Amino acid sequence: MQNPIHPTQSLRIAFTLSLLGGYLDAFCYLNFDGHFASLQSGNIILLTLNLFNHHLATATSYLVPLFAFIFGAGCNYICRHIFPTQSSYVWQEVSLIVELVGFFICGLFATKLNPEVLIAVMAFFAAIQADTLNSVHGMTYASIMSTNNLKTLGSSIGEFLLTRKPSALRNATNFAMIILAFFFGVVLANIGIHHFGIHALFGLCIFLVIALVILRHHLFNHTKVV
Repeated sequence: MQNPIHPTQSLRIAFTLSLLGGYLDAFCYLNFDGHFASLQSGNIILLTLNLFNHHLATATSYLVPLFAFIFGAGCNYICRHIFPTQSSYVWQEVSLIVELVGFFICGLFATKLNPEVLIAVMAFFAAIQADTLNSVHGMTYASIMSTNNLKTLGSSIGEFLLTRKPSALRNATNFAMIILAFFFGVVLANIGIHHFGIHALFGLCIFLVIALVILRHHLFNHTKVV
C-alpha cells in the first residue's frame, strides 16, 4: 500500500506551479529583451557574454535580476523560520500568498515601472517560487526550470527498465507531467502576451490562486493526495 504523502508534495500542486514556471520564463524572455526573472543561468550566461564583448551597460542590466533573486531567496528563508509549519497552515502557504500579492502588484504597475525595476521585483518573487513547494512524492523538482527534471525523468525511466519497480514508474510519470506542464505554461504565455500584452502578467496570479486552493484543500482534508 502506498504511504500517504504530505499535502505539500501533491502532483497537482507541482503541475500547477510548473505551469507558472513555464509561463514566467516565457513571459520574461518575450517582454524583457532576453532577461529572466527566474532562469538565472540564462542571466549569468548573457552577463558573461556581454562582459566579454565589452558591452558593460548591457552586462550590468543582468546583475539586477541576479541580485534580486538572491535577496528573494534570503527573505524566503527568513519566512520559513518565522512561520513554521502548524496544524492549520504551512509556511509554504505564507510564501505563496506573498508571491501572489507581489505578482499582482507587478501587474498593476507593469506599464508604469522601468523594465529593469519590474524584472528585479519579479526576480525577487521568482526566488520565493523556486524555494517553495519543490518536492513531489518525496522527489525534489524545480518548477521554474526543466534541466534537473529532465535528468530525474531519464534516471527514473532507467531505474524502471532495470528493476521494474512501481515507484520508479510513478516517479517517471510524475516528472513527465511536470515537464509537460512547463511546456504548456510557455504556450499559455505566448497566447496571453498576444492578446493582453504586458497585462498577461496577471496570468501568474491565476496559477498561484489555483495552487493555494489545492494546497488549502489538501491541508483541510488531511488525506492522501496524488
